[in-house]
Amino acid sequence: MLMKLTEAKGRFLQAFPAAGGPLGETQLVKGTIKAVNDISTIFLIMLPIVGIAAIIYFQIRKSIADENDQKKWHERSMIAIIAIIVGVSASAVVKVIVNSYMGGNI
Repeated sequence: MLMKLTEAKGRFLQAFPAAGGPLGETQLVKGTIKAVNDISTIFLIMLPIVGIAAIIYFQIRKSIADENDQKKWHERSMIAIIAIIVGVSASAVVKVIVNSYMGGNI
């Protein structure tokens, strides 16, 4: 019984790309990994650019707003900064994970 479980576990693990099994050699998996890697690269480049543009817009609106609205625009600027940090960090983590499967450089 223990031998059967060990053999089943071995076959199950060989099906995944990290184990170098047959599934990892398919064109579909390789293409998906490359696509995710490309998308994460685009996010690493575009998120800061779009975020900084949003922050500039929020600061312009803050400068022409009255006192009550200035707080709202300041909060929006802070949310944009946090969104940039979280987005870039998440994209970098995805890129590192995908590259660990590919065995390539970041």
